[in-house]
Amino acid sequence: MRGFLKMRSAIALVLVMTAGGIPAAFAQSPRSVWDGVYAEEQASRGVALYQQECASCHGKTMQGRGQSPPLAGDDFKSNWNGQPLGDLFDKMSTSMPADRPGKLNGGQNADILAYMLQQNGFPAGSAPLSGSADALKPIRFDSAKPAALTEIAIHGDRPFPESVSSTSDGAIFAGGLASHMVFRAAPGAATAEPWIGPGTNGLQDVLGVLADERAGVLWVCSTNVSGQGEPTALKSFDLKTATPKGSFPFPGTKPVCNDIAIGPDGAVYVTDTGNPRILKLKPGGAALEVWASDDRFDSLDGIAFGDATTLYVNTVRSGHLFRIQVGRDGAAGHVTQLELSAKLENPDGMRADGNGQLLLVEGAGRLDRVTFQGDTARIQVLKDGYNGPTAVTRVGNTAWVLEGRLARMSDPAYKDRDPGPFKLYAVSLQEKK
Repeated sequence: MRGFLKMRSAIALVLVMTAGGIPAAFAQSPRSVWDGVYAEEQASRGVALYQQECASCHGKTMQGRGQSPPLAGDDFKSNWNGQPLGDLFDKMSTSMPADRPGKLNGGQNADILAYMLQQNGFPAGSAPLSGSADALKPIRFDSAKPAALTEIAIHGDRPFPESVSSTSDGAIFAGGLASHMVFRAAPGAATAEPWIGPGTNGLQDVLGVLADERAGVLWVCSTNVSGQGEPTALKSFDLKTATPKGSFPFPGTKPVCNDIAIGPDGAVYVTDTGNPRILKLKPGGAALEVWASDDRFDSLDGIAFGDATTLYVNTVRSGHLFRIQVGRDGAAGHVTQLELSAKLENPDGMRADGNGQLLLVEGAGRLDRVTFQGDTARIQVLKDGYNGPTAVTRVGNTAWVLEGRLARMSDPAYKDRDPGPFKLYAVSLQEKK
């Protein structure tokens, strides 16, 4: 974000990606049966159905019997390796049970298939399998667990991404500051593709992005640097389809919509780097309101809740970290500037890390974990050596760190050179406890 502050007036001159249209809905990259594609309760329902409809031919433990092949084990997995899960579902639906093909409905077949996946050692997830063969076509049946994804590339021409967010299924969203668009990587995909195009819903320079699964909304910070077009605003899009939902202009002069946090009641909190204030959009609200203002907020940037009543913000230029108490009525309470166990150099994006902790990136190249003891914030460096990191998000036990390389936007040395690649890098948090 510091690079952005240093060259605000130059951003309008950056070439943006304009070739081709961006689809209103994102075509998902293939997923694998290793990605948790069924729910535990679905597999539990499938047990009784399997024993009633399938066990007489395929065996109680799916070991196979006579001319009926096994439905679990190495031979079964080898036979279906690399094929769409939808093909297996389609075969079940049209040819089983053998004595009465097509007897079972889509939901029943999905329950049995979930039980089969469970018996073959594939992990469960939070959402159930669909009862439609077409919906299951993008899911690969991989007999062996694919190697863990270590990086995700941002597919675009000089996108200079500034912020990142994610959903519980592993989808990744990144905001392209220079390209004026939002990118999305489907769960398990190695590339984030253009998803929301320039100008959609008045989209300008994109900074903060935040996926709000409870509301089904992707919140996006759109800042007008050039002075032309739509004013600086907080934008909302449907989280599944990218359909525009709302636009909430920033009040005041020279605002910079930077980063976003969601309160426990669904209220949206936004930092304004151009002014020393935090704005708030109440649940169902029609306009942003100033929630907290403090002269010490000289260059507000990252924002995240530690718990239901504690909001944290940082200042990218001065390297400060503040704690703000949130009252029962949602009003801003006391603002405390925290003592730091180590100096923060250009702190940027922050996300909750559980147990009241935070993940934070420093523009100097570090990913940190921040823990709190009283009025002291203890900074633990998890990984160093990044090139201009701007944001972080957490998916399961993995932190994804975004390299924005924003300083290269105004560096003459990169005027006619490729400033990339632009990538997100995985950091295992299981090993960092």
